[in-house]
Amino acid sequence: MKATGRIAPGDAHAVALAANRDATRVVAAADFDQLPVDVELSRSRDESV
Repeated sequence: MKATGRIAPGDAHAVALAANRDATRVVAAADFDQLPVDVELSRSRDESV
């Protein structure tokens, strides 16, 4: 997970856990647009900071 994306190690763990549990991951950054696993994402905001 971490090797294929630009996300922090903690975020990579959370994405892997969400994929394992078939859960939704709440994110704010656009770094999660291309993940190597199928995870449902929910955006906490649409505009950049």
